[in-house]
Amino acid sequence: MIRASIIGTGIALLCFLPPILHFISGPLSPLIGGYFAALRISEKNPPTKEFLYTGLMTGLILTCSIIIVGIPVYFMVQTVGDSSREVLDSLILLAGMSFGVLLWALSLGLLGGLFAARSSKQRSN
Repeated sequence: MIRASIIGTGIALLCFLPPILHFISGPLSPLIGGYFAALRISEKNPPTKEFLYTGLMTGLILTCSIIIVGIPVYFMVQTVGDSSREVLDSLILLAGMSFGVLLWALSLGLLGGLFAARSSKQRSN
């Protein structure tokens, strides 16, 4: 399940690379990655919860990778002033952005896992 989630995260990150398509594929990348990761489960007839766990794991790994890259980039780009109020405002903004990325990636990863479960069940019938 973790290996499938890592593959799904790789697919999701690759959706950001094409310069023309990234406006379409970028926001949907957790959905696409969660779908392919959940389809990668090697079990013959896994229960639906396995698909959901794989989709959630893909979203969580994608969130962590975006936040790990995003925090240093954010601090390099953000010019933080000397006052403690500006630093606090900057940290609150960073926390809000991280929470937004978490909700975005987890919800679309879960939705991708649900779509994979549904298509897998239809193929097996």
